Amino acid sequence: MTTKYAAAVQTMMGTKATDPLSWVWQWYTHWTPSPGKSAEILRLFGPSGNTLAQQMWNTCQPHGGGMNPDNFLPWHRMYVYFFERIVRKLTGDATWTLPYWDYTDPARQALPDAFYKPGGATNPLYRPNRNPGVNDGTAITVGNGGPGALNLNSMKQTNYSGATGFCNALDGGLHGNVHVFTGNTQGMGSVPTAAGDPVFWFHHCNIDRVWASWNKEGNKNPTDSTWQAQTFVFVDENGQRVVATIKDFLDIAPLGYTYKEFLSTPKSAPAAAAAVASAAGATAATLRVASVPQPVALTGKPVSLPLQQAPAAAAAGALASRSGQTYLRIGGLKADEQPGVAYNVFLDLPAGQPPTADSPHYVGTVNFFGVIAHTDGDSHGSHGAEGDTRLLNVTDTLAELARRNLLSDTPTVQIVPTGEPQAKANATLASVSLVG
Repeated sequence: MTTKYAAAVQTMMGTKATDPLSWVWQWYTHWTPSPGKSAEILRLFGPSGNTLAQQMWNTCQPHGGGMNPDNFLPWHRMYVYFFERIVRKLTGDATWTLPYWDYTDPARQALPDAFYKPGGATNPLYRPNRNPGVNDGTAITVGNGGPGALNLNSMKQTNYSGATGFCNALDGGLHGNVHVFTGNTQGMGSVPTAAGDPVFWFHHCNIDRVWASWNKEGNKNPTDSTWQAQTFVFVDENGQRVVATIKDFLDIAPLGYTYKEFLSTPKSAPAAAAAVASAAGATAATLRVASVPQPVALTGKPVSLPLQQAPAAAAAGALASRSGQTYLRIGGLKADEQPGVAYNVFLDLPAGQPPTADSPHYVGTVNFFGVIAHTDGDSHGSHGAEGDTRLLNVTDTLAELARRNLLSDTPTVQIVPTGEPQAKANATLASVSLVG
């Protein structure tokens, strides 16, 4: 399947960009790189423009201003579905199936071999704009927190929508982490250039598998008829315009495909110690907020933010045993450019302990994929003036730390960069809080 994929990519790369079946056209459907959509349409089609390109390009959901975050999963399922049909047509194999890159398996976190060898730069699946070591077969989690950084914690969410819903958790978590761990700011690590890397499609096939797995466990997609009636424009294998409706892409069975293996929600950590069980009545209203009087700069050095005890707030031990889910909310994420690194987040990490994802203090990884708003007239980044938000599910971490007696009543949040960010990134955050 991968050999045939490489041949199809080669054909698409050799096809004029004005053809909807070309590599450039399919890439630009996700997002166009600088100088942006308008400039690219003018360059390729002249002043008369092109209606289909205008309708298709820069429609990646939800990474444009005003887009609905709930559209992330169905839009990408549509995108991958029609791309698969195009590859079938180009290979002449009606049974061709897009493979998935199963990076949630710690043994498979290196880039699949076919994407960097043999052939190097002459390989149509090779791209130079990947992070150091990635094109040498090094696991993308090396230097990025370790194997546990690509976890399935998003599957613990039982609701699809909202800031703490499955869709948002998957988008801002596992999905964005793989992008940033794999490619630099000229490749997979940035929205406008991500789909130019052929591994993008293997990645999103796996993200679709996570969604299908979540559904298979009995979790439900939104039933709102207005949301389900939304449509997006793509092209089929003949280059003909098609209009896809969300309601038709909420179940994979009618689309004619399934997965060889489905994923399972990770098991929860052991319950908190009996010593804190009596405090299980803590509510969201009593959770603590870290006061950040001005934006906190996220540079190449770790940042420590103590969570301040608000009036009548519960101690961290109480939060460990409260019913329901607890999240570490990191708000107001902004940057002028993609930092090119991710940030591992810990609670009460002891001095001298390695900041890796196998630490019991690790709560998740924050990435800036999709946060940046460009000023080229075709901006992406749905954060608006208030910045983006990442919510990390800390329910099990709090319980485990309490069980081990490793949690203080007013814990400190440590944010540790995985490398040196781009000099002009100016990445900042505005708030940190524990919410329920």
